[in-house]
Amino acid sequence: MPVTHYVGLLLIIFGIILVSINSKIVEISERYDNRCTLGSVCEIEITITEEMEDPFFYYELDNFYQNHRRYIKSKSSAQLSGQTITYSTAESDCDPIVTNADVGKTMSINGKALNPDAVAYPCGLIAKSLFTGNQSYSL
Repeated sequence: MPVTHYVGLLLIIFGIILVSINSKIVEISERYDNRCTLGSVCEIEITITEEMEDPFFYYELDNFYQNHRRYIKSKSSAQLSGQTITYSTAESDCDPIVTNADVGKTMSINGKALNPDAVAYPCGLIAKSLFTGNQSYSL
């Protein structure tokens, strides 16, 4: 019986420590789907008004299922390894994002106009759903 008492006491102490650490977490939620248009770059500034010890930033996206089977399968491994692929290969591998028009890009990174009907490089849902969580903060 004494072992169960010691284990119980240890778990109570561990629980108190976890509750104490958890009470220091600052959580801020910011909706942005009502402020940004689909397919455009969206920048949201979040002001943190509370003092934080060792600030750490993370973000969460609701209703974004990147582990969904269709999402994972929508890419061309041959294209990502540097090979040129045909439209029919892109259509079978990358559906539904096959062309530059599907990605929503009209200009290349160096400013050259893109053919909207040409195969997108890279193609697929993963390329279309690039999300960056750039953050900066000052103490």
